[in-house]
Amino acid sequence: MTSGQSMFGFFGACHGTFLAAVFSIVIWYIVDQKNSRSLSFFGFSSSRDVLLFEVPSFHPGWLVAIVTQVLIIGTSLPATQNYRMAH
Repeated sequence: MTSGQSMFGFFGACHGTFLAAVFSIVIWYIVDQKNSRSLSFFGFSSSRDVLLFEVPSFHPGWLVAIVTQVLIIGTSLPATQNYRMAH
């Protein structure tokens, strides 16, 4: 692995993290923070990510994007459920 390949992978991972954060915010607020709606829209979004995963040179970035998106949405769901139970 050359230094150019490792830098490409690093910037791909950084770009994937940024895109996952943007997509997660869009998913969360486009459905008005409703759990059932956000899960269905998240499924649509993750299927789009898997289809874009076919380009081999972008695997690190898309893999980081998919995992980050799952983590962001996954941690947002219990937080809203706990908030609703407390109020």
